[in-house]
Amino acid sequence: MITLVSAPLLMQVFKPEDFSHYGEILAIILIISGISILRLDGVVQLSICEEDMFRLMKIALVVCFLFALFSFPFIYLLFKELSLAIVVSLIILILGIYNIISAQLVANKKFGIVALNVLSISIFTNGLPLLFDNYGSFSLILGFFTGYLMTVILFSRTLLKIITFPVSNKLILSVLIKESDFTINASLETFLNALSTNLPILILTQYYLERQTGSFVFASKYSAFAMAFAAAVLAKPILIHLREIIIENKNNDTFSKLVNMFLLIATLLLIPMKFVFDKYMESYIENDWYLG
Repeated sequence: MITLVSAPLLMQVFKPEDFSHYGEILAIILIISGISILRLDGVVQLSICEEDMFRLMKIALVVCFLFALFSFPFIYLLFKELSLAIVVSLIILILGIYNIISAQLVANKKFGIVALNVLSISIFTNGLPLLFDNYGSFSLILGFFTGYLMTVILFSRTLLKIITFPVSNKLILSVLIKESDFTINASLETFLNALSTNLPILILTQYYLERQTGSFVFASKYSAFAMAFAAAVLAKPILIHLREIIIENKNNDTFSKLVNMFLLIATLLLIPMKFVFDKYMESYIENDWYLG
């Protein structure tokens, strides 16, 4: 609801190129961050006692830190901009910490706090860019980053307890080996799901960044939303049915991977549909329609 209310304001303040660049960066963040803790948050939720929970949270935090550290060179090569690579790496780290803390809240059945966290993130993500609109797409990234950062700060005591919880390197390695089947399969599934959702966004934003500023780019924002909404409505029953099939065949890893790959291919098929729709709009709108 907050996103829908703030969208018209954000569209008046920021240019289409800002949204395109922001969408490109956010797509990469969401693809990478989905596996930053190797889905150890799922193991945390199944912890029997608090001691086991914090031990697993400490291991997940170590994995998250190492993942963000080693992904930095890749991100720098991708964007060719040091400051942006640092910010993206920090966002990946903060998202990992947020997922770890959220796993503890879910395990303790504190769903109200989880909902409040989501609300605060939405407020910062959509509200903060309006206060710092002079920095273009970086303002949108700053809002997204600040939303998750504030949530982590609110749970700084929990984070400090995780950091100071005693866990040996030998134990970290043994737990990772023990849970390797789950972490590898769950991380692969998460990665494929994130890829199927965000890869089309990444391709489309790359495409539109090369287009001229004008009505085509402005119209593409609205058609992108329309296509995403239509795809979600049409695909929801299919996705629910496929998810049931995966659960029924949970011991068949090959089948699960094939289904996820099918979802990726099906999502990519929306791209030519998107281009056809935009070409139709472009033929009816003059190039100087957008004056931002």
